[in-house]
Amino acid sequence: MIMAKLMRQSHSWIRPIYFGLGLVFVALGYIGLILPVMPGTIFFILALNCFRRSNAKLEYWLLHKTPMGPTLRQWDETGAIKPKTKKVIVFLLVGSICGSIYQAFKHYPGMNAILISVALVASAAAVVSYILTRPNA
Repeated sequence: MIMAKLMRQSHSWIRPIYFGLGLVFVALGYIGLILPVMPGTIFFILALNCFRRSNAKLEYWLLHKTPMGPTLRQWDETGAIKPKTKKVIVFLLVGSICGSIYQAFKHYPGMNAILISVALVASAAAVVSYILTRPNA
């Protein structure tokens, strides 16, 4: 909490930027709660970090007055993800990567498709390793 106060005091010129980004991320988070193709939680986590650097009242509101509050508090305190959520994330990510690789070979023949595929697999491996190393909630 002390670090958050120090961040709010320093760099007063950047606070409005964090505030604006926080509002955008909250809007995207609520859109993500409605649309099944867009994740909402990550945008709320980003909004929380932006509000932490710009507006203590909105940080409190996000943590205590929104439907995402308990999940955000859990993430904020422990960085934990529920095992079921980890499985869903990995399943959807692998499916998305497979579909993307299929499309790459369909639309970009030759070496371009291979390079795109390698980049996709490397990105997916990094994300999956990060998700799986988070503590269980």
